[in-house]
Amino acid sequence: ASSTNPVNFAIKAKDDLLHFPLNYSLAEGTMLAGLAQNTSASGNIFSYLVTGFLSPLNVFGAVENVYNFVIKIRDKYNAESSASFALTVINHPPEIKTISCPKVARANKPYGCVIDAVDQEKNNIKSFNFSGLPDGLSGSVANNQGVISGSPSLSAANANPYNISVSATDEFGFIGSAASYNLKINTWC
Repeated sequence: ASSTNPVNFAIKAKDDLLHFPLNYSLAEGTMLAGLAQNTSASGNIFSYLVTGFLSPLNVFGAVENVYNFVIKIRDKYNAESSASFALTVINHPPEIKTISCPKVARANKPYGCVIDAVDQEKNNIKSFNFSGLPDGLSGSVANNQGVISGSPSLSAANANPYNISVSATDEFGFIGSAASYNLKINTWC
């Protein structure tokens, strides 16, 4: 499940129609943000439904996260039954796909490039993290891409080369591995 892949499952209970209505409660676990709990009945089949899209408000601590739940179903005579289920959420960190950056820049002249990242679950790229940028250059995000832009300062040419490192963070806070390239600042072309 991810913010772009829907969650949609049902737990069904069967009982004599004389015992209806059935009521459910979430006895263990806390439903994840973005998911809705509903019920439906058809004949003597009662369904507990979980549907929706995971919200970026959820924070996942690992690539694979397992959430355990217990649902209790009670009929009008207070006879009770329970069912357990686990929801596994897989979220891989985004990866830098391409760094289309010139390897040489001229001091006090405009420089720019775009960095593409991909997320296996197609989650949105929330931010890019830049390190090693020389004075005069900065990093930002535009249209799910990282952008390095600016004009390197004249003093930046004295500390060559620069090892610029870039990583991406998805909407759930997962930071991918960094990719890097070397940038040389010249005072001439």
